[in-house]
Amino acid sequence: MQLNNLEVSKAKFTGDFRVLESKDLDLLGFSKASLLSEASSLIPAEFNADKNIDILPVVFNVAVVNKFNANHDGIDSKGAAEILKQFIHKPINIEHIKPYIIGHIVNASFSDKQPDYEENDIAEFEGRNTPFYITLAGFIYRHVYPDLAEALILNSNPESEYYQMYSSSWEISFSDYKIATGSDLVSDCKIYSRDENPESFAKCVDKLKQNGGTGFSEEGQVSRLLGGKMFPLGCAFTENPAADVSGIYTLSSLLGDDEEDDDDNEMEEDDSKESTCNKNIQDEEKTSVTNNDEFNFMTDEQFKLFMEAIANSKGGESKASAEVAKQFEAVLIEHGTEWKSKAEKAEETLAALKEDSEKTAKELSEATEKLVALEADLKVKEAADRLNARINTISSAYELTEDEEKIVVDDVRAIGESDEDFNKYLAKAKVVFAHRDRVAIAAKSENKTEDKQEKTDELETEGESKASVTNNNGDQANEKSLIDQLRETGLELE
Repeated sequence: MQLNNLEVSKAKFTGDFRVLESKDLDLLGFSKASLLSEASSLIPAEFNADKNIDILPVVFNVAVVNKFNANHDGIDSKGAAEILKQFIHKPINIEHIKPYIIGHIVNASFSDKQPDYEENDIAEFEGRNTPFYITLAGFIYRHVYPDLAEALILNSNPESEYYQMYSSSWEISFSDYKIATGSDLVSDCKIYSRDENPESFAKCVDKLKQNGGTGFSEEGQVSRLLGGKMFPLGCAFTENPAADVSGIYTLSSLLGDDEEDDDDNEMEEDDSKESTCNKNIQDEEKTSVTNNDEFNFMTDEQFKLFMEAIANSKGGESKASAEVAKQFEAVLIEHGTEWKSKAEKAEETLAALKEDSEKTAKELSEATEKLVALEADLKVKEAADRLNARINTISSAYELTEDEEKIVVDDVRAIGESDEDFNKYLAKAKVVFAHRDRVAIAAKSENKTEDKQEKTDELETEGESKASVTNNNGDQANEKSLIDQLRETGLELE
């Protein structure tokens, strides 16, 4: 029975509907009387199980307050009390696959035990620092997912091999968190805030599982204590819950009346076994009409009178025999017509049931195919986003040629999903592409620019010196020669 990867296997989910008995409740540690009174307080009072057979009521624990889960995430009493009732009307999905909604949450409470069907006083839990449960009540769309509903019924049966195979896991968004170190219990931890203890917070943040760390430091377990603005998004039914919770418990057989009439019982059984409709139809066809009270050939009283008439006819005259034959004929005529009408009605009902079953099976198959395709598309997108992010990491660090980029893309694509293998490749690239390091290239280019500037300045200084010499010579050249001076005095030279 696999809930992950959108696999809701019909073969694995099939099983006989079984109403829980008193001995089953004893194994769970409570009486049926107390369960009914408690369940009525957690399930909305206006809900009538007899008139809503298309819905399967369930109760389950979704998280443990004041204790960190397997992902090292947790919430304290104050935070849990603030968001508790916001779980109401949020969706229930399978294995955290958002589009695969199978029901919704109708109530939320706190509890010291599991299972607990009572809506307890929230104020009694707000000041606690010891662990307790967040308990949710929900409605599963039994008519849409009959196999799943049947599996959940088996999941809550202590004698079933699937008992407590499925549990629940919360889905919650938050804007901030504190870091807790030392233990999986909030009360035993040191709490660091990014504002009040920035150094300790920064020292531990890389140790968190969510940031790729081991989840442990020299101070012990490192966890996130959720805070800020928190919003419950719903929950998921899963085989591997992060929190220390177990089981999903159905109330379909516990909220109804023990004195239900035959029609109600028949209707409930037909609904719960809708997925195995074909088998039921074959069984109906094999069942003798006389085995069903609705199709009895004659009533017990009529049969008694008939037998008395036969007894009186033994050894009697032909008149008595004729009376017996007359009574026999009257009974056949009266009940033969009624039997034929009911038989035709039964055939029509079975035919309609078979058609509905085939239609439902087709719709479920199509929906499952679409969900599988959606999951495949999401995986492809995740792989593409991961590849682009890794290529950008390398491209931003190294100035590669076009041929080198092609080689890097092929290498990174071959790495797959492993972050550890990618980190090893980064270490290798640091050596191979050392001469392509953008920081080193930029620094080298800056040094060249400075050298060029210095040479330019030297050339300008030398030019100025040469210009000065030229100007001096020029000044001398502009002075009058001795011959010119003589000529100005009126002397002529030959």
